[in-house]
Formats: sequence, structure tokens, C-alpha cells
Amino acid sequence: LSHVHKVKLGQFEREGKPVHEVVALATDYDLLVLGSTRREVGLFSPHVGEHLARKAPCSVLVVTG
Repeated sequence: LSHVHKVKLGQFEREGKPVHEVVALATDYDLLVLGSTRREVGLFSPHVGEHLARKAPCSVLVVTG
């Protein structure tokens, strides 16, 4: 589908702190799409998607399932 619409799509595997690694890659993209199975967010354990939504230089879409 990305080829038909001529949209750049990337998939990466990195080691390290998830938020730091994804934010470093996000400068070249307009949208980050993240999958999440976590439904409850505790006060002392914020979700990675929440951190990315605040720190990423582009839009973030968190898909739960």
C-alpha cells in the first residue's frame, strides 16, 4: 500500500532505551505507528507510547489491541 501511494515506510530493530532510539529515528518521518497491548497505565509506570507522544518530532499513533 505504501508503494501505491508513494509513501516512505520503514521498519527498524534497535537495542537500547526505546524512547531514545525511536525519537532519534523519527526525525525523517511524519508519523510513528506503535502497537501496544497494555491497557492500564499506572502512575509510576508510564507507557512508552506516552513518552514518544511527548518527545517525538512527529505525530504518534498508538494502536491498541
